[in-house]
Amino acid sequence: MPMRTHAIWLALGGLLVLACGEEKASNGNTNTERTGGTGGSRTGGSAGATATGGSGGGTTAGGSGGTSTTTGGAGGGSGGAAGGTGGGGGTGVEGGVRDASDASADGPADGGGDAGPPSSAGPVPYGCTNCKPIFDGKSLEGWETRDPTNWLAKDGVLASQGKVAPIWTKADYGDYRIFFKVRQVKGNHKPDVIFFGKRPGPNAGQSGALGGAQLQPPNGGSWDYGAGGTFTRDMNPNWNANLWHQCEVLVKEAGSFRAACCPLEPAAACKLVLTWKGTGRKHPWAIQMHNPGLFDEYKDIYVEENPALDELLCLKK
Repeated sequence: MPMRTHAIWLALGGLLVLACGEEKASNGNTNTERTGGTGGSRTGGSAGATATGGSGGGTTAGGSGGTSTTTGGAGGGSGGAAGGTGGGGGTGVEGGVRDASDASADGPADGGGDAGPPSSAGPVPYGCTNCKPIFDGKSLEGWETRDPTNWLAKDGVLASQGKVAPIWTKADYGDYRIFFKVRQVKGNHKPDVIFFGKRPGPNAGQSGALGGAQLQPPNGGSWDYGAGGTFTRDMNPNWNANLWHQCEVLVKEAGSFRAACCPLEPAAACKLVLTWKGTGRKHPWAIQMHNPGLFDEYKDIYVEENPALDELLCLKK
């Protein structure tokens, strides 16, 4: 072969070797930058879509996982696979923020129903659909007292701690129905609650009789602290106040209340235990501590303002 032809073939061979080496490098150490695909998503479902993110390409991360768009849903799809050198897989997203456009389909954004009564409260008594709990079962929120150390709110129970320190609602009520459960753990005076009393001023001291009409549940004892009026007690059932009883009182702002109570241990029919008529006004509902050494407990306290029915629900046949 002539010398010039041989040189040409050697040059062509070198170029071919260089080309092959560069192709190998492009498939190995020198990755091409490519972003992985994105996983699917689902709106309003109980979990995010489980589509897997696309595989990572080069040095960029893999595709993101599917996203759950309902609060509390399961995690989204898995992220994309790792790519070449340094290419990390995408991360699946946990249940995300609810899509507002789907609110009507799946209920509240927290996944639950309406707030309703606190979890510690018992069932709404006697089908009183407009009754609202005024004790949350765990704090003194919504209540006032001169000495909060006298009151323990725990496990659904509002319990006095032996001091002469009453407690009353922050709210004033006019026409209303109130349900409550009561028992006395220890003491030498019956439990008592006050209607038509005055909100104590800053210098009223601890007694807190509130100048109202007293009801002693569950048997209907009474006392007048300056409210005037007339008490009528047709009967004394002589129930054991150390056991749980439920009471219902229907109050008229114009100046009257009717109170009925009944045992829960064992359950028995409710009875009208006290009525009062006098001069009315809006007032806080109060629990009185008559003297030291009283350990009374209250729970499941519900109020219905402006009752639709002018009758005691617990006495309906």
